[in-house]
Amino acid sequence: MSDHQFMRAAAVKSSKAMLLGAAATLACLAASDGVAAESAPPAVGEVVVTGSRIARPEVDQPTPVQVLGSESFQKTGNADVGQVLAQQPAVNFGGTQQAQQNSGSATTGGLSLVNLRGLGTNRTLTLVNGKRQVGSDPGNTAFDLNSISSAAIHRVEVVTGGASAVYGSDAVTGVVNIITRDRFEGLEFEIKGTRSEYGRPGETRTYSAAAGRSFLDGRANLMATVTFDTTRTFHHNDQPDSFAYNTVANPAYAPGNGQPNTLLVPYVQSMQPWIGGVLNYNGTPLQPGGIPFDANGLRTTYPTALAFGTLAIYRQLAGYCDLCFNYQNYDTLVPKVDKRIGSIRGHIDLITEGPFTATAYADASYARRQSSGDGQPANVNGVPINVAQNPFLDPAVRTQLLAAGTTTASLWKLFEPVGHRFVNNLRKTEQFNAGVKGEWETPFADLKYDAYASYGQSRIRYVSDNNVLSANLTAALDAVINPATGAVDCRVNVPSLQPANYVRPAIVGSATCAPFNPFGIYPSQASVDFISRQIVNRASLEQTVAGLSFAGDTDRFLHLIGGAPVGFAAGVEYRKEAASFRFDPNGRLLTTAASGTNSDASFNVKEIYGELSAPILTGLPFAELLSVGGAIRYADYSSVGGVTSYKADAVWAPVRDLRFRGTISRAVRAPNITEAYSPSQTSTGPGPDPCTTVLAAASATRRANCTALGIPLVFAGRPTSIPLISSGNLNLSPEKADTYTVGVVATPSFLPGFSFSADYYQIKIEDAITLFTATQIAAACVDSVGGPDPAFCSLVKRDENPASPTYKFLESVTATYVNASKLVDRGIDFQASYRFDAFGAQMVAQIAGNRLLERRNYPFQSNPAQYTKLDGFVGNPTWKINPSISMTRGPLKVILSGRYFNAQSLIDLSPGQNQNFQDIKTIRSEYYQDVYVSWTFEDAGITTYGGATNLFGNKLPKHTASQRNLTSGYDQMGTVFFAGVKAKL
Repeated sequence: MSDHQFMRAAAVKSSKAMLLGAAATLACLAASDGVAAESAPPAVGEVVVTGSRIARPEVDQPTPVQVLGSESFQKTGNADVGQVLAQQPAVNFGGTQQAQQNSGSATTGGLSLVNLRGLGTNRTLTLVNGKRQVGSDPGNTAFDLNSISSAAIHRVEVVTGGASAVYGSDAVTGVVNIITRDRFEGLEFEIKGTRSEYGRPGETRTYSAAAGRSFLDGRANLMATVTFDTTRTFHHNDQPDSFAYNTVANPAYAPGNGQPNTLLVPYVQSMQPWIGGVLNYNGTPLQPGGIPFDANGLRTTYPTALAFGTLAIYRQLAGYCDLCFNYQNYDTLVPKVDKRIGSIRGHIDLITEGPFTATAYADASYARRQSSGDGQPANVNGVPINVAQNPFLDPAVRTQLLAAGTTTASLWKLFEPVGHRFVNNLRKTEQFNAGVKGEWETPFADLKYDAYASYGQSRIRYVSDNNVLSANLTAALDAVINPATGAVDCRVNVPSLQPANYVRPAIVGSATCAPFNPFGIYPSQASVDFISRQIVNRASLEQTVAGLSFAGDTDRFLHLIGGAPVGFAAGVEYRKEAASFRFDPNGRLLTTAASGTNSDASFNVKEIYGELSAPILTGLPFAELLSVGGAIRYADYSSVGGVTSYKADAVWAPVRDLRFRGTISRAVRAPNITEAYSPSQTSTGPGPDPCTTVLAAASATRRANCTALGIPLVFAGRPTSIPLISSGNLNLSPEKADTYTVGVVATPSFLPGFSFSADYYQIKIEDAITLFTATQIAAACVDSVGGPDPAFCSLVKRDENPASPTYKFLESVTATYVNASKLVDRGIDFQASYRFDAFGAQMVAQIAGNRLLERRNYPFQSNPAQYTKLDGFVGNPTWKINPSISMTRGPLKVILSGRYFNAQSLIDLSPGQNQNFQDIKTIRSEYYQDVYVSWTFEDAGITTYGGATNLFGNKLPKHTASQRNLTSGYDQMGTVFFAGVKAKL
């Protein structure tokens, strides 16, 4: 057995025993005597802070770092680490568990990721104790925060700005480093829960325990943690003020009269698909037209429309319509999540005296997360119904249609009676880390070293219920009266009623066809079972890491002006990422034909890096400190070859109370497995040929480029469907990001306890990897200024045979990922803190905020005039501010904290867009007031706490159905109350 196979087998076997092992360790460790206590905080001095591998005084760090203590996760009662992080000014809500649930992808439900600066979760690197961990999203390396317990967190350090030179690929917008608890002694239990003003929907319960014990006169320590956490589902309809808002046409609008095109109004619902079923015949339009059926399968009429939606099938009604399609009925704002997390961590000092010391450390963790959420029922349109023979059809409707000469009608139905397509995702993650670290006194320098290795594996199962099999549905809807029995049956079961040209549906499974009644909402259970199928897809990710790092200074042989040595760090690292996908073959047989191609892919990277910090001047007039530094990293990828990232930084403190700092860096992100290795899949569809119109009426650029490709000014193009190919792109190159920061830190001696910092940042990402559709790629080929774009035109295949009757017709278009876009983000981060005594208590007043100046997405970096303006658009507030004040007096602690973000536009703010599209153009600004109160019984080691978030019960503002994911930053559940108790024994 190979080493790789052995590690994988060991991981699979260990996952079932991990929680039991952690629990057993807890029990053993609990037998020791002593009071629970974490290791004392490090003495004030030089420390290693995320963003650098060199130890230095924290105030001298050139890179802005925000630190969140463990209390940050306790004071909201929220067990979702990602939701707490997303409330920080530099973090966007787009990666949260709620946003992932409503992202439109069934595979992301239950994930909780970090999205720094709103530029994508794949551009933020999340570490645990400074090390990479395996991801939980196939094809992506982003770490799932749901795989770590908030009870295990000591603090979280957030570094904003490119950090690839220090930590490698993916650290384009920054790094989030989760520091877990270490050297714990005693036994600790915590129970906490939340409930909103709306009752049990969305409530959470968390039970956690930790135990630790030191051995060998303190040279060794072993600790274990176990956490059980549950979150109940919160649906859109659990909000009492949910009214199905969407846009309808404004009857007062006329071109040029200044009126908005649309109105944002409540109770906008769809007539088609219709839960009771609709028969369309003789080419009747979607609406009005067709014959709707009520719950009992009898002909009915559509509800009276107050206004018409911007899509023809949508209408504003006077209230809720039971048989209409309403997205809110299937909208899960917060998924049901069940988490079970266990970890064991320990270390032992092997060598404690002499020039070489060594401490061995290891940890193992297991996280099982199961999430579920609603999905829209199957929506089927265009299925033929035999008017004369279908026994379920209302006789009055049959008579009417046959009298009009209609023998076949087309069914459009939302298959609500079959059930919602629930999506249940189960993720199991095992992570193993081990290493040896210590100090080494060499003739030239005192070094700190760390040799480490890790292996992680995530196994994911995606289960989707109540899907409809296409062939089985066709057979079940072709119902007849069996002349042998006089009962309703499927034609496929009655040979005597099968015409000569009858084509038998390719039924899936061995069950006998049961006729399905599509009219109304009461089909037989046998027919529901026959047409529906559970689909199970599976995926796995594996990560293997090994590395060696050193850090030290030149204190033994070199001192700069002022006597300070040069700090340095260096290291090497190897990493391998692998992913596999296994799809249920029945997915290809559904009415939605949702399936993929089984695949396995991997890549590896070998890296070497170095970092320097040189305090050139220290302790001089106007130069209390002048320090410069830099870092460089070279990475050799098996997928894209060699890439280099680098960073330069400087800190200048003219006086002790004032520091200026700045960084400039080049960060890189190599394509992930999905982007590079997604298997090729082919479907057919109309050829999206941008050159088929009369080119004389097209733009000058398109006209010139189509002509350059040899296409005449009048070109009909291929009238039939063509192959449309989707795949990964092995020719991708790494993204490149240039990041600049410049800031100031003030710690005035005349105001002890006060500190202030402000940092300007700018991020420009070029060659950003973007997924383009076939239509976008075909258009981009001929819409490039200066001639056809070779990158896009290489994905568009035409018939190049001049003798062919289809000369220059499209033959295929490949939709794939392309290095074509540019992203720009600029803003200012600021924070202030003041610690003081008042009213016999210790007080801390803080404020942290972000001012977003620019956030733009250029889909084609070669065309700077075309971009999407995101700053100020919903989900991207330009002001995000968190103030707080805390008071500690003896056993009592009170924290009042707030969350503010300004109003955002519901209208696309990009150039060329209609800024008067709807009447309600903005979504209001919001301020949420949170409160936390705790009381510690010192002698008993017990702390009780409680409080509320969104204390004043602010309601979710109005927005359209398509924008519900963008509003995930707004509190969905009104006031949420929480309470908990923590006991240390």
